[in-house]
Amino acid sequence: LLLKYEILKPYHYKRIMGWLDPEKYDPEGNIVYQQMHSIRAISAGKLSGKLLQDGGGEGVSRAYSTVSVNESDFIWSVIGEEFGFLGSCLILLMFAFVIFKCFMVAKNSQDYLGKMIAVGVASMYMFQIFTNICVVTLLLPNTGLPLPFISNGLSSMISSMIGIGLVMNISIQPAKSSKGGFSMRN
Repeated sequence: LLLKYEILKPYHYKRIMGWLDPEKYDPEGNIVYQQMHSIRAISAGKLSGKLLQDGGGEGVSRAYSTVSVNESDFIWSVIGEEFGFLGSCLILLMFAFVIFKCFMVAKNSQDYLGKMIAVGVASMYMFQIFTNICVVTLLLPNTGLPLPFISNGLSSMISSMIGIGLVMNISIQPAKSSKGGFSMRN
């Protein structure tokens, strides 16, 4: 039905069906190859990660080296292996802090447009982070969505920085005073 009305291209359909039922639609493991190897890399990091265990010196084998494009969309597999569960939780806490600050700016904004922009930026980050980590851990089919501020990609970095710039600008805007002029917020 989805292919009949050209909603999905054939490779989109293959990705989704290979994710839903890999034994039937992907017996060779070609469609979920990167995701399976990224799960192995994340699990190889264990609790504290390999970076602290062996220092990441020359000649050290890494499981994420089998993930073909590990510097962009599958960067979470590198983070999971190098920093382990504790380091991954620390990075998620930093993301949560940025999102929380965006919501606080929205709460303190004096105009409706500022509130909506700050909430939109926070929602954009939440969606990208959730989707990227779910793709890397095989909870969602492969989408190609980068991890904000971390994935290698100039357009993603620029849009993430523009979002932070918008939120920072909203946070420093003066409040309208009740006397008709402008005054600085406390």
